[in-house]
Amino acid sequence: MQESLHRATLLCADDDASVTARVRAMLSDTYDIVATAGDGAEALEHALQLRPDFAILDISMPRMDGLTVARQMRKADSPTKVIFLTLIQDDDYIAIAKQIGNGYVLKKKLASDLVQALESAASGEFYCSI
Repeated sequence: MQESLHRATLLCADDDASVTARVRAMLSDTYDIVATAGDGAEALEHALQLRPDFAILDISMPRMDGLTVARQMRKADSPTKVIFLTLIQDDDYIAIAKQIGNGYVLKKKLASDLVQALESAASGEFYCSI
């Protein structure tokens, strides 16, 4: 009997639809993208309802920023591994991301670093593209 392999599930949240489209194009062969969101409140709703293996969150989003989404997920004991995808190059943000997330990827390094960040998060390591 053949065992079915679990494809890791993923939520992607960014207020720029072209970013979520790029992430989907890059990862849909490997990950089951269960939801996308255009703002933080929608991302939190999906994250708590679907409990994906990974959440890729933009830091700067309407209605709720990605850091707040991740904090709320942690308060709800969500096991989801969080990768922040951002334009922000700032040590303070990186320090916060290390406390509540599993990775920090600059949008300009999306193509080269996102898969590595997901692999690092899966093995329990924090990844930073800076």
